[in-house]
Amino acid sequence: MEKKKLSRRERERLRHRQEILDTALGLFSEKGYHNVSMHEIAKSAEFGIGTVYKFFKNKEDLYKSLVLEQANKFHEALMSAIEEGEDEVEKLRNYVRVKGEVFKDNVAMIRLYFAETRGASFNVMAGLDDTIRKLYNEFLKRLFGPVP
Repeated sequence: MEKKKLSRRERERLRHRQEILDTALGLFSEKGYHNVSMHEIAKSAEFGIGTVYKFFKNKEDLYKSLVLEQANKFHEALMSAIEEGEDEVEKLRNYVRVKGEVFKDNVAMIRLYFAETRGASFNVMAGLDDTIRKLYNEFLKRLFGPVP
């Protein structure tokens, strides 16, 4: 299936959204979710506050988008790692290697997730735990096959 080529405007929009997410990740990781405002994110990302709100309803929406994007990225990397192995031992070796790389390359996200999941309000975490748990269960099924 051929992927549709994005227009310049669509590519720019995706790049702006990613810049906002990257900036938010840095600020949240450094200061904590509750100590960062949308205005601070906009200023640090060098966008107007209205631009940030075009992409995200509020700070909770931005945080959820950030966590889900990162969880999907981790999931894809780990799924690819176990697809490469010929047998279970090689799959586990690949998994351990790639998981270490993912953690090393994403320290800010790991720090943020573990720091904030315990202290985040119910609204911020609503739905995230279930979504991440589903990704993890899908990974386990792929790694070990169906459980009898």
